[in-house]
Amino acid sequence: MRQAVVVAPPGFSLPAQGSVFAAPEPVGPLCTALTRGGHRIVVTHTTPELETDFERALAGIGPSDDLLVYLAAMTTTHADSVGLLLGDDHSTLGLRVLSDAVLVREPASVLFVMEACHDGDPDDPVLAAEHVEAIARALDARARGYGALVGVRPAKSATPAAWPFTRHLLYTLAEPESHDDRGAAPLSLVYERMRSARPDDTRVQSFALVRGGTDFVVAEPPDVVHVAASMRSGPPSAPQSAPASAPRSRPPSSRPPRSAQPSLPPIEPLLDLADGARARGAWEEALAAYKAALMVAPQSAANEAVRASIYARIGDVKRAQGKPREAELNYEKALDDDTRHRPALDALVDMATEAKDARRAIEWRRKRLRSIDGTEAQVAELLTIARALQAELGDARAAAETLEEARRVDPRDRTVAEALRDAYEKLHRWPRVLDVLAEIAELTADPAQRAALRFDAADVALGRLREEERGLGLLDRALDDDPTHDKALHALVAVRTARNEWDALDAAYTRLVDRYAKLGDAERAWDVCRKLGALRRDKTRDVVGAIEAFTGAVSCKPSDIDSRAMLADMHLARGDEAQAVAEFERVAQDAPLRSSTFTRLFVLHQRAGRADRAWLAATALEELGAADVDQQLVADQFRPEGPIRPARSLDDAGWDEVLRAPGADDVVADVLRAIVDAATSARIEELRETRKLFALDPAKLQSATSTVTAVRSFQWAAQVLGVEAPELYVLDEVPGGIAAVPAPHPSTALGPDVLRGLGAKDLAFLAGRHLTYYRREHYALICYPTLPELSALFLGAVKLVMPELPVPGYLSEAVARRRKTLVKHADEAQKKTLRAAVERLDARGGRVDLAAWIKSVELSAQRAGLLLCGDLKVAMTRMRAENRAIAELGLDQRRADLLAFCASDRLGRARGLLGVDARTSNAPPSSQRQVG
Repeated sequence: MRQAVVVAPPGFSLPAQGSVFAAPEPVGPLCTALTRGGHRIVVTHTTPELETDFERALAGIGPSDDLLVYLAAMTTTHADSVGLLLGDDHSTLGLRVLSDAVLVREPASVLFVMEACHDGDPDDPVLAAEHVEAIARALDARARGYGALVGVRPAKSATPAAWPFTRHLLYTLAEPESHDDRGAAPLSLVYERMRSARPDDTRVQSFALVRGGTDFVVAEPPDVVHVAASMRSGPPSAPQSAPASAPRSRPPSSRPPRSAQPSLPPIEPLLDLADGARARGAWEEALAAYKAALMVAPQSAANEAVRASIYARIGDVKRAQGKPREAELNYEKALDDDTRHRPALDALVDMATEAKDARRAIEWRRKRLRSIDGTEAQVAELLTIARALQAELGDARAAAETLEEARRVDPRDRTVAEALRDAYEKLHRWPRVLDVLAEIAELTADPAQRAALRFDAADVALGRLREEERGLGLLDRALDDDPTHDKALHALVAVRTARNEWDALDAAYTRLVDRYAKLGDAERAWDVCRKLGALRRDKTRDVVGAIEAFTGAVSCKPSDIDSRAMLADMHLARGDEAQAVAEFERVAQDAPLRSSTFTRLFVLHQRAGRADRAWLAATALEELGAADVDQQLVADQFRPEGPIRPARSLDDAGWDEVLRAPGADDVVADVLRAIVDAATSARIEELRETRKLFALDPAKLQSATSTVTAVRSFQWAAQVLGVEAPELYVLDEVPGGIAAVPAPHPSTALGPDVLRGLGAKDLAFLAGRHLTYYRREHYALICYPTLPELSALFLGAVKLVMPELPVPGYLSEAVARRRKTLVKHADEAQKKTLRAAVERLDARGGRVDLAAWIKSVELSAQRAGLLLCGDLKVAMTRMRAENRAIAELGLDQRRADLLAFCASDRLGRARGLLGVDARTSNAPPSSQRQVG
């Protein structure tokens, strides 16, 4: 039922005192609004009989009802008390009396709406605000969970029919913004609307809301009100409860169900009186009423639930009085009548817990367990009991038994299983620990967590129970669940190794490699391949299998030189010397400072009669300072007196096959080769226009048949390398001794440092290195030597074919300028060649690394120099004596590349292409073998 009790001063424009309306006829604005909102209305006035009238107005209100109390009155305050003026005789009634009268009836929800007049300064809004707060305290609204909507104005502005706060409320209720989607007007929406639309009457100085335990519905939806009205029956003086719009949530009550107990009506007044007294803290009054209730409910099967409830409430009173023993006795009496009475059981558990009597708390929890329904709640209670047994009583055995009981309730509860594992570990009952871990693992969906549990189980099996077979099985399963569980792998390896079970370990490694491959975990696959290779090499003597494993290791990590060296050893063990040499050469590429690699190559080449390759390995060992007597002897014996004496020249295919250093890119080379003439012409034109073109003195030009040693060395080197010799000019000063000069024709300036004081092998190295830049694909570097310049040139060339190509912002201007000059200087044939190269570039996604390409050209140049001089010692001496800053390559990088080149098959083949080896280079000159 929804009821509104309207309390107004005499003369307020409302119906006569005591009128009751059961149907929504519009009688007065307020009553009409509340009636339309679904309330049954009872009206009374602020007269000296208000207390009695108010009690009558509350007749029939019970725990299932919603109550709205409207108050319009002159008020007076004293300390925390607020009084209602009851007439001309200035008598008052404390507001707390009305609040207490409501409390005894325990309605489901309560809202006080009050418009008050204070007799203070009408111009002091602070006074009004303080009056609002005093009213909230007098109602004790916050503590009791009541809602309170209070407005205050000064009394001097009041007129009998003008109550502005009430009028503001009525206006708000009539607005759609105060209603939710169902058409209901909850208090929260009404108040927010009242705040946003302040009353137009400034006499309302202050109003506020105290939120209750529920969001009170001031007006129900119209359809709900209509249903409620149609269901009412009986005379207006005996109103019936209207159906609520939805079931309301109420805290559990220990009050016996009255409607189900037709024999209990005589007890009701006593229980109401007792509950009211208890709510006020009137303990003795409450006890007397409860005892009287027991007297009218004699002990019988029909009264067991009622008596249990009364005893429990007596226990609550005794507990509140600080009499725990008497409280316990009454709770126990409640259990004598109803062994499953939850409020009594809960109270006994709480009291034992507060008293830190763990044993008694456990006993009561055990008894309460019989009253708990639902698997989850039962398991939670058993867990609490088990924890108390363990932590407070130190009884691990009883805790384990309780947890086993919880497992029988819910075998799949992970928390119980974990607690059971903990308990058995404390008891050192390792077989049960192992069983529980296995059960938890089966309950775990996450493979990584499952693997961790199986590893823990294996640790128990191996370390505690010495059950190796079971432990190994668990480790295998752990790795099946999570191949990345490194501890499981280490443990498996340790046990299998201790048992010499190499085949089983081999199978485990092999299975893991396949799993890592599927996971894409190259690092772990590499590590296991290495271990598998070592196992097959050292334990099972499976050479073929070891080769397979080490091959897998280097495929996962090509930079792993140790595995590659072991792979080479396995090829030797198998008798495949050629493959072993190839692997050692690869090791030398990745670790050119590792002298042991050159030692192995020296031995293999010498044993196979490859004298030239053995000599190259010996010169590398000499450079590393690691040559022994035999190796030094070979290095000295076959060291040539002068440059190589080639029988043939190197063609383009030879360059690509044997001299190109890492980073070479044939597509980049093709693009630059296609536009080199146009690019050179453009740069010469720019230098000429800016007067920066270096003018070479024709008188300094050297004849191709000149007898000058340096000139002859350059002419000879150009012929051997298959490069068109540049015009050579001898100048008085040239930085670095040799310099390429941008000119209409390829030109090189030679300075005094080159013209005198250098041996033939030094000149051969310098000439070979310098002339590498005169190959057509490299020549652009002479005119565009820096990375930014070359990048602008390259992108400008590409944009000739692909104008839409995006370029970095910092290069856009330079690229546009280069493209413009290339358009001017490139002919159709060059553009056609360029188009084919750019199409190849586009087909591979446009990827290019010009910095790596420039480094490749410089390293290729020094390789060409080494090839021509024929002596690593001379090449390194020359390089150490100069300060060459090209491609940001330091001496260590240059040295490493030449050492790797000496170990490689490529240098051996380069010498073979020219018809050179250690013996012929050391033999007397022969015109038949010498080019030029």
